[in-house]
Amino acid sequence: MRHIIFNDIPHTHEIIINEETATISFSLRPDLNQFVKELLCGTNRHADYFEKECGFSKFIPPSESSWGYGKVLSLVDSPGNSWITWECKLPYKPSWKKQDEISASISDLTTVISLFEPKDETFDVNQFFAIDLVVVKSHDYFNGGSFSFFYSKEVLDFAATIWNDGEKYSAVMNSMKKFYAHLAGKRLSYTLRDDFYIGQYQANVRCPTFRCPGNCACISPEHFTREDSYGVRYQPHNVDSKVQQLTLLAGVIKLANMARDASLRR
Repeated sequence: MRHIIFNDIPHTHEIIINEETATISFSLRPDLNQFVKELLCGTNRHADYFEKECGFSKFIPPSESSWGYGKVLSLVDSPGNSWITWECKLPYKPSWKKQDEISASISDLTTVISLFEPKDETFDVNQFFAIDLVVVKSHDYFNGGSFSFFYSKEVLDFAATIWNDGEKYSAVMNSMKKFYAHLAGKRLSYTLRDDFYIGQYQANVRCPTFRCPGNCACISPEHFTREDSYGVRYQPHNVDSKVQQLTLLAGVIKLANMARDASLRR
């Protein structure tokens, strides 16, 4: 079975953050975008539940220029680019409801992406990063902001270079700080700044861990490995809120973006 951690899944999508505008973008290959539209334009029992039981805004399917719960995903005009990009611009200090709607919309999109089976028999570029799971629960649940994801070998190889490069390390750290400040709606105190952390999982330079303010709210590799030829799946610990979820997502996406950019410059 092909899988991103074995480096044998073709490049079908890119998830990109812009920490200056607090934006998460999802750029999809045309066949993947069509797959997303076909599945999410049909019956969506998740939407029925969230609308009736949680009071979410009506789910708008991706047949329009804006979609999701409360239309949090918008089509980006990309002249000359065949890939289709959906952008989620995070509002400043969003309400609990809006946080949940953003998380649920991202969950629906990434869940369908994970179901897509590309037909490529051969390919030159593989998938570096993929979100595996985004938990959608109300804010008063423990671990209500959990998520998991996969890094490919290439991202882990790049991660090994950040520890002796202050510019790279700071880029990942600052992406988390800026997302957190934007979502929480406050400036970071000196004490709070110390709650952001990027470390090495069991002293393995290829496997960074990410932490943000909370009760050790962090995400790390699910197992210890020194296999340099494979990627790895990450799992969360005590990620209770959507602010923590989106803050950590900013850091892990930023690292994957930097790894992709580095590979394109070779």
